[in-house]
Amino acid sequence: MTAQQLRDKLNREFGFIDRPWPRSIEVDADTYANCCQAIFDYVNENLNKQVSLGVENNGLIFKNIELIYRPKL
Repeated sequence: MTAQQLRDKLNREFGFIDRPWPRSIEVDADTYANCCQAIFDYVNENLNKQVSLGVENNGLIFKNIELIYRPKL
């Protein structure tokens, strides 16, 4: 899934209702990579921004949610 598709999904599920957002979610490798690239692209375009990692699992922070990628063994 692309970063925009994940953004839309999260907004549909949590953004417009009075429900707390999760602290983390598990995503597949493609989604994780697409979100990484989207964040790095954003940082390159807006140099005053920083890339954030989660405090619990060192996962990438995307829309204030820590993305967790666990490879399938």
